[in-house]
Amino acid sequence: MEIPENIKKAIDKLAGSRVRIGIPQDSKRKGGDPMDNATLGWIHETGSPAQNIPARPFLRPGVTGSRDQWEPYLRQAAEAAYRGDETVMDQALNAAGGFARDAVKLTITDRIPPPVTEQTVRRSTSTGRRTGPVSGAVPLVDTAQLLNSITYVVEYS
Repeated sequence: MEIPENIKKAIDKLAGSRVRIGIPQDSKRKGGDPMDNATLGWIHETGSPAQNIPARPFLRPGVTGSRDQWEPYLRQAAEAAYRGDETVMDQALNAAGGFARDAVKLTITDRIPPPVTEQTVRRSTSTGRRTGPVSGAVPLVDTAQLLNSITYVVEYS
């Protein structure tokens, strides 16, 4: 039995697809900051002992910890491909990306450890970027530029 062309095409498209969650390299920061958000995200994900910045992993734990939310959409994408329905397949891949992106953001806003130090809050307050007490400070959320730069993209080869 010959496989219909639309099914072959959809399966090939799915096989060459990737859903990427992260921070685009070209995500510039406001206020003339020379560091882009992707670099800042990497520093916070892995830490920088030389700069006394502790690791606060958010990207990998956010994606892996939300697997139950986005994995069903990957299954749905595969089922759609086997029906030759590229539209539903694309929608499912985008839904998976959206759930993973949102989970990464939630990992940050749920106050990822370790907590912000008083010294960090004082430094941010003195530059006018932050107001309020240490107890209200959320690690990795100062101006929310890093948080807002987290996105996803569906790539097809």
